[in-house]
Amino acid sequence: MQTSISYSDLLLKINPGDIIVFSGKDLPSNVVKIATRSDYVHVAIVLSVEDNRDDGNCILLAESHIDTSLPSLGTRECRRGAQIQWLEKRLQTCKEPVRWSKLNPELNPAETVKLQSWLWEIEQSKVGYDYLQAIGSGIGIFSTTDFSALFCSELVTRALQIVGRVFPHINASATTPAQVVALPCLSAPIEIQYKSVEFSTN
Repeated sequence: MQTSISYSDLLLKINPGDIIVFSGKDLPSNVVKIATRSDYVHVAIVLSVEDNRDDGNCILLAESHIDTSLPSLGTRECRRGAQIQWLEKRLQTCKEPVRWSKLNPELNPAETVKLQSWLWEIEQSKVGYDYLQAIGSGIGIFSTTDFSALFCSELVTRALQIVGRVFPHINASATTPAQVVALPCLSAPIEIQYKSVEFSTN
């Protein structure tokens, strides 16, 4: 079984709808690990793969995050909640393994447009981060379905429901990163081998 993939090979294989899985060693990450008994603490979904860029950024992610170190690409704001970010920016700052999980089957063109439209809509609507449901899902307290705010695995599960890869009866508001990774439509995560490179900004 393949356990890692080079970044160059990833660029040839990754597609919208695939999942990126993060770990971490900070306090919030350790809390999630303990609560879910998993190394997976954050998930994001691939929005698009851009070609022919000269700044080293190729893979756009949609996520709901408490990290406000980078402005979201659409709103240009640093805020907690729905964000659009470059994967490469995340890889440059992550000290823990970052993994890729492939969506099976891949999205067709119509499904891709549907996914992208919804993800851009929630980013432009500045949907906030759902702290209460994130905590509730982590410790196993039942959560009612509510998409007025989103935490990371809630966003990803809902996005996969919108394109028909996850059953609609599954409560996206009660999922954890580990449960997302275990979804039947996703392959086992493999680690991305990434080496930061300086690119021209001209």
